[in-house]
Amino acid sequence: MNTGTNAHSRPEFEGQIVKFKSPHANVVLYDIAKRNSKYGWLEWWAINEPTQKQIQAAMWVKNDK
Repeated sequence: MNTGTNAHSRPEFEGQIVKFKSPHANVVLYDIAKRNSKYGWLEWWAINEPTQKQIQAAMWVKNDK
């Protein structure tokens, strides 16, 4: 998954939260793993305003291109 605006790792489980540095700006972004209702696979969805609980639960992932 190399979209640039989502985490570059594969989601491991539904509800997984990761944080990573944006490849376009010096900011930290958060994604949550959700199941695609049409196809059934896991994919990353951006969290625009993560809660404090989500921030604490998030794991760092490195953006490898």
